[in-house]
Amino acid sequence: MSNRKVMDLMLINKILEKVNAPHGLNSVYYSEQTEFENGELVSLDISDLGITKLPKDLFVGLTKIKKLHASFNNIDSLEKETLAPLVDLEFVNLYGNNIGKVDDETFEKNEKIYWLDLRSNEIETLPKSIGGLKNLDYLFLQNNPLSSHQDYNWASDFHSKREIGKFMPEFQEAMGLEVTMKKSLSRQEIAERELRKREAKKKKENSE
Repeated sequence: MSNRKVMDLMLINKILEKVNAPHGLNSVYYSEQTEFENGELVSLDISDLGITKLPKDLFVGLTKIKKLHASFNNIDSLEKETLAPLVDLEFVNLYGNNIGKVDDETFEKNEKIYWLDLRSNEIETLPKSIGGLKNLDYLFLQNNPLSSHQDYNWASDFHSKREIGKFMPEFQEAMGLEVTMKKSLSRQEIAERELRKREAKKKKENSE
């Protein structure tokens, strides 16, 4: 086993210890969604490990992570400090957790996020920091008990700059916006197609 692989495994193991998932080493390391580039962790898949909490210091020192997959766990909250070190974060998948509490400042340091999947959680109030995600193209909020009584004024300008069909009807309705959809493809299909295009473009750029 190479020294590089040993170091990568040690890093993954350290992460798993912090989230109290000691038996997930192989599933995380060998996941197609976990990637290293030039010795840096750039994509992490900690999905389906029974994780209940993302500690505040989980990502300290891991500033190169661009993609975070943490779906199908039992995470119940997102604290403002947790994602703050991930200044290059672009893609976040938290689908299928129990997230009910999200601090307003949770995404304040993550201005590069273009894909945010919060489907199937227990979110009633969206964090205001979403309004600062200027690169956000895809926001998925299905199956959340979103409150229509929340003040969404912070998001009006942010939302008007984007194609409404990319966003959740519940969110649009709460903001008093007209829902428009692309009928030829579902929202998910459109989003996944766009994601594949982005990834293909990045691979091409890296190979040149």
